[in-house]
Amino acid sequence: MVEFQPHRRGLDRVDDGTGWVLADALDGLARVVRIPYHATDDAPDDRDAAIADALSARTRLTTLLRASEVADDEGFFALGAVAVGMHRSLEALEAWVRFPQSA
Repeated sequence: MVEFQPHRRGLDRVDDGTGWVLADALDGLARVVRIPYHATDDAPDDRDAAIADALSARTRLTTLLRASEVADDEGFFALGAVAVGMHRSLEALEAWVRFPQSA
């Protein structure tokens, strides 16, 4: 059982929007899981959109992790665990961009 302790930082209380970044990352991953296959091989579909969102959220999560310091945030290790989980999960789900946007 987890008890909320407002005087503690870390998993119970996160700073600088960390909670939103974590939520976006996990939501993006969940969307990819819910759409396990592409609808078509020759055009972007809902899975492509879900993958793009998940990769974007993973990038924001990784950027936040790189900008954080262990001494600054007790949730640093949880943030790192979610980032590693995102990288591994998206790789296992073969979630990559099929139709890169031209610059």
